[in-house]
Amino acid sequence: MLFNFTVMKIRTILVGFFMLGCGVSVVSQTTKPKVKDTTLTVKYLISSDWTFNFGNLNSFITVNQGQLAVEQRVIGTQLLVRYRYGALEGVVNNNEFYTNVDVSLFPKNKVYVFANGGVEFSFLRGVNLRAWAGLGAGFKVLNTDDHVFEPAVSFNYEHNNYTTPVFYQGDSTDVVNTPIVNLGWTGSHKFFKGKLLIVHNYKWTQDLLFATNYKFTGGVTLAMPIIKNLMVKTAVLGSYQNVVPADKKQGDLIWTIGLAWGNI
Repeated sequence: MLFNFTVMKIRTILVGFFMLGCGVSVVSQTTKPKVKDTTLTVKYLISSDWTFNFGNLNSFITVNQGQLAVEQRVIGTQLLVRYRYGALEGVVNNNEFYTNVDVSLFPKNKVYVFANGGVEFSFLRGVNLRAWAGLGAGFKVLNTDDHVFEPAVSFNYEHNNYTTPVFYQGDSTDVVNTPIVNLGWTGSHKFFKGKLLIVHNYKWTQDLLFATNYKFTGGVTLAMPIIKNLMVKTAVLGSYQNVVPADKKQGDLIWTIGLAWGNI
């Protein structure tokens, strides 16, 4: 009963994220499209967020993240690095490191293809090592100076090494190797001449061999510029993994406040 209630809450959050993303994007369709850009584009973002006593772990949490995107007409590269730290009464219970690299062909086109890979270490989820690699496609549904909405799909092979055994396909194991599919989007919207920025992103990961092995991350961020390229921001971030070691929690929902510097 508790699991079903948790899933219902998670699904409600996802529906909210989806309605916000699609609704804002539809309203934004009246914006004049950008002229096709063939120049080199470099975007970056460094952010640090803090929160107290929110989410399932009820601990002090910091989320520190860096993003870099370099694109020209034929090829582009995007790098994301995130470090999450959490402690409860001085004991670390929430350490996480995540990095992902995308290399895309014709990234400025409305439809483009990419190869991606990454690694993750997570005390939070009981993961010694998670690594993945694969291919995918992105779709620039909306791409203007003020509004971006970009769904993507990718197929990856994923390796998972857990700190203690998990229940997978009727067996108990600490290593899971499986093909997966990722479905998600990224979106950003500027309002009031750039004085308000809304960023929303979501990713659902589904195991292709075991239907009940799935996970998601998603969130909505509001940001306001203080000076050029420096913003104060607040965000609601959610994550859920259905297959975790028995001593770990599956879901987490936090509210953060922080600063960001960049031009993304």
